[in-house]
Amino acid sequence: MNLRSVRSLGTFHARLTRDSEAHRRDGQVYVLLNDVGEDDRGGRLVEIMFEDGIWMLATTADLEPRGT
Repeated sequence: MNLRSVRSLGTFHARLTRDSEAHRRDGQVYVLLNDVGEDDRGGRLVEIMFEDGIWMLATTADLEPRGT
């Protein structure tokens, strides 16, 4: 399955998730999202999947939903 044909949910930006992978992925489109729960800073943790099929743990503060 080619994930580029899946409608994007938004764009990832390395705001709170700031490891090297997050910096490398900054500005990339994510296509799937799973809510994981609260993080220790009071925000929400999510796992997102990028167009290349790789999943990454992030926070909702790192996400720019499509159309905003």
